[in-house]
Amino acid sequence: MEKTNPENHNIAITSPIANHISHIVAKISKIIAEPVKNYLDLGAGSGYITQIIVNILKPSDIYVVDFSEIALKELKKKGFKIIKADLNSEDLSKVLPKEYFDLITSFEVIEHLFNPDNLLENVKNLLRPGGYLILSTPNLASWANRLFLLMGLKPQHYELSLKYKVGGLGHNA
Repeated sequence: MEKTNPENHNIAITSPIANHISHIVAKISKIIAEPVKNYLDLGAGSGYITQIIVNILKPSDIYVVDFSEIALKELKKKGFKIIKADLNSEDLSKVLPKEYFDLITSFEVIEHLFNPDNLLENVKNLLRPGGYLILSTPNLASWANRLFLLMGLKPQHYELSLKYKVGGLGHNA
């Protein structure tokens, strides 16, 4: 696991998706009783959603976890504290303080893990009592995925192989 420190995380983001996510996070911020000081994003990817949440909730201590070297380089440029870790197997409480985070997010990650229990165990160890978890995953029963299944194809956003793209549109089954 690799850990580095932030420099700057004030980046403006505008797009229809950003506006939609901003609207959702603004609603969530009304539910959260206390200010979010310590924030962790598991599987942050490009940091796009992380940045939207940071812009709205303004946490002071921001960590992101990802496995991709490319993503981590970009996240570091954005000023986040980065940790390289495999969410399938690594115990993040070895490098992060236990029961520290006011908010932990994980967007569209858990469905890609072959050991999702490890992600949830990390959340249990790192989230402070009374803290918040925001986790999202694609809807297997969406109309698009129903069509894929009717055509004998793999639903979108669900991985069958760690090595090959299998069974989706444009891929051999």
